[in-house]
Amino acid sequence: MSGADVVVVGAGPAGCAAAVQCRRLGLSVLLLEESGEVGGLACNAQRIENYPGLAPLSGPEFAARLAAHLSRFEVTPRRERVETLQICEEGFSLRGTTADLGARAVIVATGTRPRRLTIPGAAELEGRGLYYEYRHLQALPIRSELVIVIGGGEAACDYALSLASAGARVRLLIRGRQLRVRGHLFERVMAQEGIECLREAAPVALDREGRQLQVTLADSRRLRAVAILAAVGRFSAAVDLVPSFQPADGTGIGGGNQGLFVVGDARRGRLGQVGIAVGDGLAAAMDAARLLEGTAADRAPHMGRLEGV
Repeated sequence: MSGADVVVVGAGPAGCAAAVQCRRLGLSVLLLEESGEVGGLACNAQRIENYPGLAPLSGPEFAARLAAHLSRFEVTPRRERVETLQICEEGFSLRGTTADLGARAVIVATGTRPRRLTIPGAAELEGRGLYYEYRHLQALPIRSELVIVIGGGEAACDYALSLASAGARVRLLIRGRQLRVRGHLFERVMAQEGIECLREAAPVALDREGRQLQVTLADSRRLRAVAILAAVGRFSAAVDLVPSFQPADGTGIGGGNQGLFVVGDARRGRLGQVGIAVGDGLAAAMDAARLLEGTAADRAPHMGRLEGV
């Protein structure tokens, strides 16, 4: 069974930051990513504009910079889906789809997974017109076409701006009376030509009408579009590997089992900020280095509970 001092699971901002910092601190590191691609959910971002020291740039541009950063430190993401994580005598054992791996410490940076729509028709249309990430529909011919975005939070608004910038007409369906964003993002959505906000618009069913999808609302209105993008919440993907993990909003990194860390959006259990994820990754790598050197007495406060891995 091959392995490393530290295995990092997930190549989003948190995972990339952790992997590079481990390498900088002299640790051997394996960076595993299910998709084989760098960037995580940041790839969906229409604009990242609050990362200190960087001019505003798109999600794909930021992902390219992450990949270049990894390359400078000779860290190559390995395409691998980790199916199980167990404590063993040497530290941790991980079972992947292609190999079994060992590690003295593990940093889980698997981000979040979308909450699926549970209304009739949603499961049948997923991937066939209904999507949960902007990047999954980028290849579709959406210019001058109508696309429906379901949701009123930050992700939904960012997706709406991306679609409008790509030339689509957008209807943003908001369950309540107001968007759940404020400040600059709210102003951009309100000012963007091509975005129409429909308030108190709760979808109750989806179906297909020819080449278009149809959304039925609670008030019996029916809307049609070439595609639907749903952003109705997310949950931590860390529970796939650590079923007992509970997301938290604390200020430390790590958990009850020494050597196991949950960072970034996976730690918070929702869509977060790139800067927070990067900080999490750096802190966990530094904690792991102190732990492996046998000087873990000053570890950061725990973030979330990790019991019975």
